[in-house]
Amino acid sequence: FLNKFFNRRLHSVLQDADTTIIFQPLWLKTVDINDTKLKNVVYFKTDDYVSIAANPKQMSVLESQLIKRANYVCVTAASLLETCDNYHFLPNCIPKALVLQRDDELCFMGHDNGLLNACFIGAIWDDKVDVDMLMDFISTSKGIKFHIAGKIYSKKFKNFIKSCDSTRLTFYGVLPFESAQKLAKQCDIGLMPFLVNKYTDGMFSMKFFEYLAGGTPILVTNLKMLADLHQFSDWYLVCSHF
Repeated sequence: FLNKFFNRRLHSVLQDADTTIIFQPLWLKTVDINDTKLKNVVYFKTDDYVSIAANPKQMSVLESQLIKRANYVCVTAASLLETCDNYHFLPNCIPKALVLQRDDELCFMGHDNGLLNACFIGAIWDDKVDVDMLMDFISTSKGIKFHIAGKIYSKKFKNFIKSCDSTRLTFYGVLPFESAQKLAKQCDIGLMPFLVNKYTDGMFSMKFFEYLAGGTPILVTNLKMLADLHQFSDWYLVCSHF
């Protein structure tokens, strides 16, 4: 925001563009949304940003300005949809090629000592993931080996992983996308232990389709996004507590 050289270059690019897609209201700190030289402006809203903002009032004001100016507002969760002409529901998806690769690798990692393999792939942070429930599930499930991959922001979960027996839990760190997908394909269960709150009410998790692309059934908390996914109900089990 403070880099004047970057800002000048940015404005030059925007004025030459036929369409400007803005994913986050905080860009309005840098972009003059009322610049008459801007052509089509699309606000692509993938989250309820106000619910997790450090300054909710400021975020709300910026988002209102963006919505008022945007030619199109595209949301990825039906709960974020408003009854306005310029709102469009575009749920998250994955490349078809990823699904087509599903049967290429059926080399499961096997069930050591009769254990099922369960994975969580993605960032773990306290406002989104029910960390306490996940830790309890790992601690009390004797018939499952857990595979965790992704960035961990939760200090509580970082400490928990350090204390876990490596024969029961493997932490892979951040994996390249293809490696993460391979891990999901090799597991019996994909985990989505999310909190149910204002933020997750407006979430449409890519993780859902990434698991399904590998033929991995899902254990999930009761998220609003599931209301639009009845056609996949044979592939997921909703639990209030794992």
